[in-house]
Amino acid sequence: MERFIESIRKIHNVSDREVARLLGNMTERSYAKGDILLREKSVNEHVFFLIEGFARAYVNQDDKTWTSWFVEPFHSIMYSLNTNMNDLSMVNVEFLEDSKVIAIRKNTFEWLLEESIELSCWARKYLNSILEEVNLYFSGEYFTSTEKQYERLLERSPQVMQKASLKQIASYLGVTPESLSRIRANIARRK
Repeated sequence: MERFIESIRKIHNVSDREVARLLGNMTERSYAKGDILLREKSVNEHVFFLIEGFARAYVNQDDKTWTSWFVEPFHSIMYSLNTNMNDLSMVNVEFLEDSKVIAIRKNTFEWLLEESIELSCWARKYLNSILEEVNLYFSGEYFTSTEKQYERLLERSPQVMQKASLKQIASYLGVTPESLSRIRANIARRK
């Protein structure tokens, strides 16, 4: 839990008292490789933070599985902070290795953010960093070649290569596994 607290404080200097309030409302859960945390179109009442392990979010469309993103430790697994308890998940979340998450009910999380300026500042800065990543992706990576996208993924998240299958990485990049194999071979030849 100390590393999770450190990850909070890297974003905003939250006091011990407010960290304790947050953690006091969270529960730790363990999952095995292959377990599904969320399913598309299911009700999602929690915000999850991955503290150990690795996961991916994916959707099923046109009889294919498309990986939306990979989740590394100390990142959130959340579809929305909307406190509507009938909020349906738009993605499936699968653990790619044995993992631990901490969970908090969305309405409790929202209440804490309303009650605590420190936690609210942390959450705002955290969500802003996520928006910056999305903006960076759509302003640069999305319009570059798949080869460049793959190289950036290697730079940004090298552990993806050890923890996700070639098929999952290919679906994240929007190509077939065979195309990804050719891309990898091209990169290897250049080195």
